[in-house]
Amino acid sequence: MIDFFFAIIILIFLIELYISGWGRTVLSTGLKEQKNEMQLLALEISDMFIKSPGIPGDWDESTVLAIGLAQNSHILDPKKVNEFTNIPINKTKELLGIGNLGFYFKLDYINGENIKEYGSKPIGAEEIVVVRRLVIYNSKEAFIEIWLWK
Repeated sequence: MIDFFFAIIILIFLIELYISGWGRTVLSTGLKEQKNEMQLLALEISDMFIKSPGIPGDWDESTVLAIGLAQNSHILDPKKVNEFTNIPINKTKELLGIGNLGFYFKLDYINGENIKEYGSKPIGAEEIVVVRRLVIYNSKEAFIEIWLWK
């Protein structure tokens, strides 16, 4: 009889161990998928910024329907960069379709000299993704960074 109870206790322990391990695996897989989705979204946003002039092509903060910062592919328009940083952050997030994700934009020359920053850097975020792309700004090489977080 004691052997039977001992076997039941071991069986319950093994089932609990399996269930908790499975739960961690499912949670880990879900977090990886979520991070991959955020990475893809940040890449799509960076593509839109560096390859498109936006809609309309001569947009300003009051007329913008789709944000694009490019004069030509990978060549940024300084006027659009300035206009972009004047758009209220909630409107930017709405135009980008990022919902409740945090957003931060940074533009630096390749020597590290800062040109523009917009949005806010994450503090205590669960997940952060950063996409960095090479562009031309004022005839000089620069990097844009798109940060998304939750």
